[in-house]
Amino acid sequence: MQAFMKEKMKIIDEFRRMKDENYKMLKDQILKNQELLHNANTKVNQE
Repeated sequence: MQAFMKEKMKIIDEFRRMKDENYKMLKDQILKNQELLHNANTKVNQE
């Protein structure tokens, strides 16, 4: 039973790590998209 709980916690920790990693990648991508959109809008407004 103890080994099962240890394995379960290891799996949960791994899922949590992946979730955090995915969240960070999505957040970075959203910020990059916003910056690109802003740059595109600025360029259009200058022309």
